[in-house]
Amino acid sequence: MHERQRDCLAIALAAVLVTLLVRPFQNTPFVDDWVYAWSVENLLNGGGLLVPEYSNNINVAQVLWGWLFCLPYGFSFAALRVSTWILAVGSLCGLYLLLREFDVARPDALLGTATLGLFPTFAILSVTFMTDVPFVGLTILASFAMVRAVRRQSLRWLVAAAVVASLATAVRMVAVVTPVAMVLTLLLSADDWGRRHGRWAVALMPLAVFAAVCWWYRSHIFYSADLTWIENATADRISMLQFAVPLLPRMLGETVALLAGTLGLAMLPLSIGCLRRDRLWRALVYFGALVLLLAGLYAAGLRYPLPLMTGSTWAFNELGGTSLLVPRHRLPPVPAAVCWTALAVGAFSLASATTAIAKRRRWSAGESFLILALAGHGVLMALLWLLHDRYALVLVPYAIAVLLVARPPLHRRTAAMILAAFMLVTLAGIRDHLTYNRALWQAVDALRAAGVSPRDIDGGYMVNGWFQYAHPENAPRDAGGHIEIPWINGANELPYEIANAVADGSDVLDAFAYEQWLAPPGHVYALKRNPVSDRLR
Repeated sequence: MHERQRDCLAIALAAVLVTLLVRPFQNTPFVDDWVYAWSVENLLNGGGLLVPEYSNNINVAQVLWGWLFCLPYGFSFAALRVSTWILAVGSLCGLYLLLREFDVARPDALLGTATLGLFPTFAILSVTFMTDVPFVGLTILASFAMVRAVRRQSLRWLVAAAVVASLATAVRMVAVVTPVAMVLTLLLSADDWGRRHGRWAVALMPLAVFAAVCWWYRSHIFYSADLTWIENATADRISMLQFAVPLLPRMLGETVALLAGTLGLAMLPLSIGCLRRDRLWRALVYFGALVLLLAGLYAAGLRYPLPLMTGSTWAFNELGGTSLLVPRHRLPPVPAAVCWTALAVGAFSLASATTAIAKRRRWSAGESFLILALAGHGVLMALLWLLHDRYALVLVPYAIAVLLVARPPLHRRTAAMILAAFMLVTLAGIRDHLTYNRALWQAVDALRAAGVSPRDIDGGYMVNGWFQYAHPENAPRDAGGHIEIPWINGANELPYEIANAVADGSDVLDAFAYEQWLAPPGHVYALKRNPVSDRLR
């Protein structure tokens, strides 16, 4: 036990060292996290616990967690980023303990933990206030407690698993997969421990908590702008559920393609490290079958998402996808050849991992739980159309565990070399994001210092969302007095603009340079739009 404690301490210290190197805790929003940050700010200001209508997650647990970190010095995005980072470190320790619970060798468990920690998507999201990492972290900890419960036949650990899984459902709704997998494991296991004395009913607790949170949410919604027919808003997602089952075959195909690339790339250090010459032919057979499936889907007209493509959380030339959410982005599109190559590499990686896993043996109750959870999240992604690389993040720790629990002979030096390459990409990507984000908010601060009202600034999705939607007193309005915000629910032009390029008819008030390692350098411009009459002269 002391060895495991020392390893968890080492994992935490490594995370601290990387964090000191990149210094990621900027006091600015990241993509959607301004939606969740508003709830924290409102609670701090005495307005009670509310969830914006724009949010697709009833993340009560995360909001309260972030609120605790803001109590000492007041609201800040920096404090909220730290709160997520703490959960990210906890999730890495949880994954290590989960692997060790299955008696995975210590070096392999550390490599598996590093595979998640250095995965670029996990790394960038772990220093934001997005819901992804808190949800994944709580899911990992709940899974560790569940596996320990069934392996040691411990009611105390089963209750702990149910409590942590309940917290996960209060962060993201898709966390209901965990209690469902828990119940099925307890009921279907060859060992009847889970069926005796109603122990399986303990696993229903998170579902009851989820129902209670949904009931509470109905009377605790913050309304700002009219979001009718706004794509991906909560109302839009609910209205689209009627098509979920009829389109399920198509969405399963797209989900398989997404996972072949995203999950395959995430598993690359381990899947290549466990590849052996005597199993190469079988890996090639699985790879060929997957390629034929993907080719058949594409020939049938299915245009599925490709890994590293522009717009992904982890794109080939940008990590985080921030610049795309600012007017007139200049990021060149990722060449199609790069994306197709990444898909091929990911597919081969997934085939190699499958080869290592697919050997005849009896699965234990703990291993069955991992497989049920893995499959459940994959199906739910297809049902809810969660076709973005960050939505697949929850599958990564499960896939790592399933692979390493099969105990394939792992060439640790090969895995470490690939992890080193991942580390370089991750550090460069986070550094580039922070550099660009700093320039973006310097432009915002420059306009505000010049006396420009937030209601007159169009700075793109994050800027407008935080200053105007989350604070409707600053929002521009149409002739009827209704809130109309560019990038949120309108396409209106505001007098001032923050942009990646200078538009015709705009005067440059200031420019803020940034340099990047994965993409060309550039500037973020603070602009004043000239009246339409002046532009037409």
